[in-house]
Amino acid sequence: MVTAFVAIAVFILAGGTIGNITPLSPISLNAATNDTCGYAELSGDESSAIFDASYGHLSSVGDQIYVWGADETGINDGVGGTPMANLKPTNVTVDGKSIAPGEHMVIDSTHTLGDPTATDSTGRLVYPVLFATRVNGLATTDANYKSGDQEVKGNGHNVSVEELYGAWTSLISSTKNAGVPNANVANGTVAGKASAIWGLAHFSDAANEYVSGPVDHPGETVPAVYKDKIGTEMLWNVSTLESNAKVWDPSTSAYVKAQPGDTIRVEVQIHDGDQNHAGGDFARFCTTVTIPTSNVSTHPEGGSLGHIKEPIGTQIKDVATITATNFHGTSVTDPAGAVTFSLYAPGDSTCANAIFTDVQTHTTAGTDYTSNPFVNGGFGANQFGTYTWQASYHDSSGSYPDSSEACGDETVQTVNARVLLSPYSAINVVGVSHVLTATVQSSTDNSNWTGAGSVSVAFCYVASNACGATVSATPNPPTPCDGTAGHGALTDTNGNCTTTISDQIAETLAIRASATNFTVNGVTGTFTRATSAHGNCSPSSSSAATTCDAQKQYINPTTTLTVTDTLNCGSAGCPSGDTVTYGVFVDSSCNTPSTLVGTGTNGGTITSSTPSSQTYTVAAGTGTVYFQAILKDGTGTQIFSSCSPTHSSVESVSDGS
Repeated sequence: MVTAFVAIAVFILAGGTIGNITPLSPISLNAATNDTCGYAELSGDESSAIFDASYGHLSSVGDQIYVWGADETGINDGVGGTPMANLKPTNVTVDGKSIAPGEHMVIDSTHTLGDPTATDSTGRLVYPVLFATRVNGLATTDANYKSGDQEVKGNGHNVSVEELYGAWTSLISSTKNAGVPNANVANGTVAGKASAIWGLAHFSDAANEYVSGPVDHPGETVPAVYKDKIGTEMLWNVSTLESNAKVWDPSTSAYVKAQPGDTIRVEVQIHDGDQNHAGGDFARFCTTVTIPTSNVSTHPEGGSLGHIKEPIGTQIKDVATITATNFHGTSVTDPAGAVTFSLYAPGDSTCANAIFTDVQTHTTAGTDYTSNPFVNGGFGANQFGTYTWQASYHDSSGSYPDSSEACGDETVQTVNARVLLSPYSAINVVGVSHVLTATVQSSTDNSNWTGAGSVSVAFCYVASNACGATVSATPNPPTPCDGTAGHGALTDTNGNCTTTISDQIAETLAIRASATNFTVNGVTGTFTRATSAHGNCSPSSSSAATTCDAQKQYINPTTTLTVTDTLNCGSAGCPSGDTVTYGVFVDSSCNTPSTLVGTGTNGGTITSSTPSSQTYTVAAGTGTVYFQAILKDGTGTQIFSSCSPTHSSVESVSDGS
């Protein structure tokens, strides 16, 4: 090499953009000093053979390590390597200078680096080669920091150059034996130049773009003194380190594959093309690169946890946060890219068949990714059970690796709620107060219900299936359970609250209970629930709590009520041959018999049907009358039903015996 330009710098390419180059202080040719790798230079070493190096990414190729050679004859590609097809093609004019565009070669079975064992006089491989060490957490002064360098481990597990751009020279013999450039590659066509003038048509450039030096990359700034000094560009694919055990790991004393998040010390060694110094005209360059990472974490919209409960029917959304590490090792939150959200139905705990997918793309960084809502026929998540969200991240530019959260990291369990009223139906004399109990409950399976406390409940009279009927009730409307002064308390821990009503005229009323925008402990989101008109619900009995509007009949004092009682033995039916008799009482414990006299037969032997009680006429003002059935089998064993009050003139009482 005739002149020496020593300028070794590092910059990072991210998403196709390269930062500014800041050259380090020049090193005098053959000076007895440390180079960028921390070793003393030997006679014949010339650091100027490496102009610059970087680590970056382009979407068409992936992560790569770039090294630029600055020798006027280019670097050499080994003993017997593939020569350039055309050392000096037709020039183009750039910035008023005539620039030769150079060549491009991918190292493969056809285009080789020649003898893989050829070394210089100090045992260093001739063709461009890279050595890698995992230095996670190590200080540069740590003894293991350089433990994978060629100077420590030798030439084993090296990674040879994978692509060449610009100009290069092949040797016809080993530099051990004072090898000389191969005359068949037009040696000397660039001889005498102080520096090579090659417009490196880097793979990221348009085919017709030829520029001088490294300024062919957008955003790159190079001091004028270093322009037009680039002879060769060499490329190594980071995927080679990730797919092959080529990285020395001092913590395990073994060669391993590079992993996302690893900090890798890279040592590059090259020889120049003229070989006009003893020792092989050798140069080395060292830097560290970080293997980029990405990680997906999600939470349902409206919640900060990975596992939440939502009201059934909610149009649920998912929110993803991407945390990544770039080439610099700097943490980045929500880089640009695309997140695919997938939703899996209850029962699909392995995330096998998505029922909903949505892709959200961001072109700028810094904002969480939010999916569109899951809408199932307008009702959202309307199945009982646990839905599973799973999100995956992809950066089309390739600056960050793909990543996905594990199935089951984020789930949404659906919860239902209801409002009940009891008793469903009752008859009172005009002017007599009546107590209604509202119960608010929640369930995750629609079978097992739990009371919801601290809920405000409103009551109203219903007309044409809507609140607002005008009645002569006191008060009108019923007092709500809203916890305010003069009103009833909120629901208790069992979900219950009561209201008292009365009426001044004989009429039938329907009363509705409703709770609006209430919350249930542990559930994200709110519920609005109300009882509904008869016909849209099915009460099991007059006294049971039901989701139906309550039916209240007021009668005048002169009115009489005709009632009977019928034993209900459940789904199995009453045992044939047993006998049933009925009693009428004035107390809720069925201890004090009533003086009422009925007509007809009072029970009897059970056959294919169960006999009813006598028919009784109850005068207004009598108060509540209670029935009890007694079932007796052939041995004389008696079973007593519950003590049940009368509620309507045509009621069939369920005694539960």
